[in-house]
Amino acid sequence: MPKNQWISFQVGPETYAHPIANIKEIIPFTTPAPVPGAPNGVEGILNIRGSAVTILSGRALLSQKVPKERYKWRVIILEIEASQVGISVDSIGDIIALNSSDAEWMARGDQREPIKGTILKDDQLYILTDFSECVHNDNEGQ
Repeated sequence: MPKNQWISFQVGPETYAHPIANIKEIIPFTTPAPVPGAPNGVEGILNIRGSAVTILSGRALLSQKVPKERYKWRVIILEIEASQVGISVDSIGDIIALNSSDAEWMARGDQREPIKGTILKDDQLYILTDFSECVHNDNEGQ
């Protein structure tokens, strides 16, 4: 069975994983420029090599409280169709190979929900996410 490549990351006390297929890059967290009237969870925008990239709070998307310290934070830049969006996370772990057939998938529900399932590998529980689906669906609804 084929194994999929995932990037592990921390948000709060939990360890998550996201498929690397549509990750363009990972950058250090820089406080984004605020966007007046932006929905809750939008941290702002960053200019990344001449492109304005919306930065969303991984903590808000995953229902975690935002701490005052952000010294290890990173931003995962996703490429979704022809645009980019960033997701702030507490820290980045390793690229790991996960066999999707070993995962316990959540029932198909709200596509805007980033949590898709869980998997136990080497005594570590990973919460499987896919931000691209929830970000893409949110953009369609606007």
